[in-house]
Amino acid sequence: RYIKQYNDIELTALGMAIPTVVTIAEALKRDGLASNKEVKISTVNSKKDDEGRFFQKAKIQIVLGKAEKLEKAVVATTAPKETSDTDMKA
Repeated sequence: RYIKQYNDIELTALGMAIPTVVTIAEALKRDGLASNKEVKISTVNSKKDDEGRFFQKAKIQIVLGKAEKLEKAVVATTAPKETSDTDMKA
């Protein structure tokens, strides 16, 4: 629903959540619902413990756009259905 409404979706994850976000992005692409627009990989500082020591965590941002297949499906479902004589009798 979100990608239909806004045309783009941004998935972001830190550290151990990265494989989950990649799996979601790949599933959307495999099903033809989204296409890859941009992938950014970086590191961010994260607080480790009460001593105030910082360490770096991996961060990924994946931007997906609405796929052509999804746009065609939306047009097909919103197009008015023609009724025939046999439909009216049923």
